[in-house]
Amino acid sequence: MFKKKIVRQDETNEFIDICTKAGEHSEDHIEQLEYYRLNGTKQQYLLGLLTVAQIEFSSNPLQRGNKVELTQGSFEYLMRGFLDTARHMQSDLPDGVYSTILGNIERVILKALEDKILQP
Repeated sequence: MFKKKIVRQDETNEFIDICTKAGEHSEDHIEQLEYYRLNGTKQQYLLGLLTVAQIEFSSNPLQRGNKVELTQGSFEYLMRGFLDTARHMQSDLPDGVYSTILGNIERVILKALEDKILQP
C-alpha cells in the first residue's frame, strides 16, 4: 500500500523562496513581515508571521521569564486561530507531530484555563 507523503508547508520551494527574498529585503522582522504580506500568499504570510513570532520570543533565553500580557479577547483570538488550524489539519499525521504540538501548547493553555476559572 502507498504511504501518504506529508508535506511541511514551511519546507516547500515556494516558501523557502519567499523567506529568502524577505531576508534579502530587510534584516528587520517587521519589514520582512510586510514583504510576506505584500508578496506572498495568505498561507505564506501566516507561516512567516508565526515563524517570526517564534524566533523573536525564543531568541533571548534570558527573557523567557518575562511576562507578555494579553487581554482575554486577544487570548481568545489566539485560541480561535489554533482551533481553526486544528480543524483543518491532516488527520493522518504521525503521532509524534501531534505530541510535539501538544507539548508546545498544552501547559500554556491549561494554565490560562486554570487562571481564568480561579479568578474571582
